[in-house]
Amino acid sequence: MEAIQEFAQNAATHISDVAAEIQKEENKSAAEDFGLMSVKLKQKFENMKCTQTYIDDFNKSAGFFPTIQEMIERDTFGSSGETIRKIMSYIVKIYIQISDKLNSGDKIHMSALAQISKKLADQNHKIAANILICFTIHECGIFNDKK
Repeated sequence: MEAIQEFAQNAATHISDVAAEIQKEENKSAAEDFGLMSVKLKQKFENMKCTQTYIDDFNKSAGFFPTIQEMIERDTFGSSGETIRKIMSYIVKIYIQISDKLNSGDKIHMSALAQISKKLADQNHKIAANILICFTIHECGIFNDKK
């Protein structure tokens, strides 16, 4: 558990980089580009008992997925792709720890965000962390269970 906490502190710096890139791309709309209403994703939200409000918020976050994907592919910040993958792995570990305790995807997402946000002071970092949780869902890292 101590290693996870240490990683979370180090990840804050990289989340800052993601937040800066996201701010540059705020006007992108990529719901169609990422197939957000694919059958698989709809099923995922249904299985996790997500509310429509949550799904709408997820779709807003999806507008930033191309930016994150580009960062992974081009490693803009020197090993940012690797760092984003590590943050996603950290999100999966949090999900595994809390998923049995909560009864909906909405609550699981908010609990994971609260755990990550403990280490983040800046609001932009928290927004980036929220988007990275959504990106992890989209990339099939979490929300593959049925509630």
